[in-house]
Amino acid sequence: MKTKLPFFILILFFFNSCANRFHVYEIESEEVIKNKEDLFVFENDDLAIVYDFWTNGGEMIFNIYNKRDSVLYLKMDESEFWINGIGYQYYEKAENWPFDGREERSSGPKSINIAPHSKETVNGFPVGYQLLKYRSGEKYKSFYKSDSPFVFENRLTYSFDQIHSEKAKLENEFWVSNAKRMKRKDFKLFEEGLEHSKSDKFFVFKQGLPPNFWLDLTLETLQASLQFF
Repeated sequence: MKTKLPFFILILFFFNSCANRFHVYEIESEEVIKNKEDLFVFENDDLAIVYDFWTNGGEMIFNIYNKRDSVLYLKMDESEFWINGIGYQYYEKAENWPFDGREERSSGPKSINIAPHSKETVNGFPVGYQLLKYRSGEKYKSFYKSDSPFVFENRLTYSFDQIHSEKAKLENEFWVSNAKRMKRKDFKLFEEGLEHSKSDKFFVFKQGLPPNFWLDLTLETLQASLQFF
């Protein structure tokens, strides 16, 4: 019986080290070009869009560059983020936000006005916080577009006049092409090794024991364990 307490603590350390994992997802696209720094760049005669996904959950952050001599009006109330066949309008107040547990998402502007030859940054929707299931010993998964767990689109509507008499639309589609899981220490080394080439990826962190677990494991808890000795 004298080994019960150390064994109990050992089990908790083991659980914590195994449960704290990072899942890293890599993104591909057929129509949006990836440059040398692994940034996704879409460009036409009117504008250029540069995407960056490297956040927890893959929040789609994109910079829009207006290439024209007129103000570009980005119609957020007619623009949408689509994920696995479901669309979410950028301009809305969404109750019971499905991705990150927030109760609501505040509505943004109906239109974002971008001055000639200038840029604006848009914080879009997260791709998702889903943790994939892995078989024992499995650390890596690869996908085609047809079986990817995340297929998503950025659908934007814009014009170059305030009354929006002539609107243009574009659709940029992406999907997750591979996924890997790793422990915290391995993730840190992985991130350092990426340097500037990480905008085509995102991560999801799986929390193990609560942050204050060891503080909450008070002396009384330990003393309660001693009654078995």
